[in-house]
Amino acid sequence: MVKKSAVIGLVLTFFLSVCLLRVSYLMSEGDPLSEASTGQSTKTLQVSFVRGTVYDRNGLPLTNVDSEIRAGIAPTGDAMRTLREQLSTEQRTPLLERLREGNPIVARFDRWLPPTAGIVQFSTPLRYAADGLAPHVIGYVDGDGNGVSGIEYAFEEWLESCGGEQSVSFRVNGLGRVWETDAERRSSLENASAGVMLTLESDLQRLVEKNATMTRGAAIVADTSTGEILAMVSRPDYEPTDLAAALSAEGSPLLNRAITDYNLGSVFKIVTAAAALEMGIPTTRTYECVGAVEVGDTLHHCHHRLGHGLQTMEEAFANSCNPYFVQLAQEVGAARLHAMAISLGLSRALPLCDGWNTARAVLPSLSTLFAEPSELANLAFGQGQLLATPLHLTALVGAVTGNGRWRSPTVVCGTVDRFGKLTAADRPSPTQVFSASTAAALRRMMQRVLTDDGTSPDAAPLWGTAAGKSGTAETGWYEDGEQVVQSWMVGYCPADAPRYTVVVLVENSIVSGERSAPIFRTLCEELYFYDLQKEKR
Repeated sequence: MVKKSAVIGLVLTFFLSVCLLRVSYLMSEGDPLSEASTGQSTKTLQVSFVRGTVYDRNGLPLTNVDSEIRAGIAPTGDAMRTLREQLSTEQRTPLLERLREGNPIVARFDRWLPPTAGIVQFSTPLRYAADGLAPHVIGYVDGDGNGVSGIEYAFEEWLESCGGEQSVSFRVNGLGRVWETDAERRSSLENASAGVMLTLESDLQRLVEKNATMTRGAAIVADTSTGEILAMVSRPDYEPTDLAAALSAEGSPLLNRAITDYNLGSVFKIVTAAAALEMGIPTTRTYECVGAVEVGDTLHHCHHRLGHGLQTMEEAFANSCNPYFVQLAQEVGAARLHAMAISLGLSRALPLCDGWNTARAVLPSLSTLFAEPSELANLAFGQGQLLATPLHLTALVGAVTGNGRWRSPTVVCGTVDRFGKLTAADRPSPTQVFSASTAAALRRMMQRVLTDDGTSPDAAPLWGTAAGKSGTAETGWYEDGEQVVQSWMVGYCPADAPRYTVVVLVENSIVSGERSAPIFRTLCEELYFYDLQKEKR
């Protein structure tokens, strides 16, 4: 019996030793189960994730500017006591209910709480500031943090990749309960200082936003020498911090009208004149306007129903005489006018940057212009099927100020790393679309438009000088019984040494009672004073 007991004892001792060795092995540092067990001893909360930053051309941040207080909170006695003492009943009740479930939570506060074991607080950047600049250029993200429009969409992968986060890890015991102390905080927000640098200049963007007073429309200011967009405004605008309000608001505030197609009207006469000048037709060519001209079976009226009488191209341009330009287009011919419009980008979408384009401009086909003479007549003064965006007209005016060199406007300088080093975006070389002499003649004609001899003396600034071309574009559709008409004023300032391209669109001008010329004048005046202030710095 003793022998039997001894044998049983030895067997039990052997199995117990094997079990102990197995446990020792499982708890060794390199064992995967040991690693899993170690991972389960902490509970990590992501308090925030911050996408890469969008900057203006001078390195001033346009996103991640404002901040809020966020905290990782453990369900500890001290933490819950602080919430009860520091927060109102309305604020603390939902937080305490979540904490009673036994898990750490993330919460926002409007002020710093006293230091407390179990509450780890962070200052967290807000993606968008209230009343932030350039919402239509920057765009916005959806509820999952993915870019939906503008730069947020075009640079989605890059802005996501260079983001940073804030997190806190709480130690938990074998039952999964958080300890009172031993929280570990981490932050990699320095990575989010990398991002995208825009061509916008914050001071100019703010200036244009203040003075773009139309109810609906757009305003653009660009650098005449580079085609870089310095300011871009769409009206109505919206708050990226309250997208729900924007979705339900009248006027489609999320629509970026600066890159949306519109009827052009007489601003297209710049193109018709350019084609004629390139063909060798001089600005002294005369034509007698009697108030209308018939092409095929269609009578095309002048806005001056009694007619302008005998006038040169320069006079007709200043007067915006439709019959003169109808007959000029007949002389130029459909092929030349069509080719000039194509070379100026008026048949395609224009890229603001890789992955983000304007609407595609609409140009009547050459076969249509050959087959239907009235379509060529309409095109001569910007009516008919023709559609383009304010950005297309920015490029058109840029060719006039750039001695005939056309370049696609851009809104991006490049990407920056977290140390601020810029990697410049690739840009295509400008294209020579008409001669320097043609450009000079167009500039002389655009200067005359803003004089008492032209159609738009009210667009002439009281301070400084400018040149331009107005346009009143009929759309063929109606609102509140009135035909919808788009009011354009495009040009540049100063007149003698162009620095800024200025494009203003007022949508639905007759119904709203608003016009583009006074806004153009105000912007040119503000740019004059802006340059004076820069010289004093």
